[in-house]
Amino acid sequence: MAARTALLEAVGDAAEAAYRRTDKQAFLPAASLTDERAIMFKVPYYTEAGRGMIPAWRNEADPAFWRGWLTFDAIQAARRLHQPLLMVHSETAAIPQGAQKFYARVTGPKQQLWLDNVTQFDFYDRGAPVKAASDAVAAHFRATLGSAGEAGQ
Repeated sequence: MAARTALLEAVGDAAEAAYRRTDKQAFLPAASLTDERAIMFKVPYYTEAGRGMIPAWRNEADPAFWRGWLTFDAIQAARRLHQPLLMVHSETAAIPQGAQKFYARVTGPKQQLWLDNVTQFDFYDRGAPVKAASDAVAAHFRATLGSAGEAGQ
């Protein structure tokens, strides 16, 4: 894993250096079933025409993002979060142990909703998980924002 991460960081660093020299971004396909250069090669959801691979999506990514994305540590910021937090997640969604670690370190008011058997992608476009999550978020905002939460209704 560390070797793969180092390789991605090196690819990103090379793309960043090329951009600084030429002022031109080097784009790769973000997702593909056929192009092995794609960042998400044969990754479900992103390569499904009815879900992530929609015509309106510009299917490209600048590999210079790798270092910042791979080294970003959201968990270290948890202790600085003092606003009320609602975490909606699932054991089968992306990085549940990271979400749990972040939640445990939040010192402000917090609550969580863990949904069973909901993948990361189900939160994007599957009716039941989207409704459960959005209903919980709406209730959270009503409770934490008071009358300010009614402005958009």
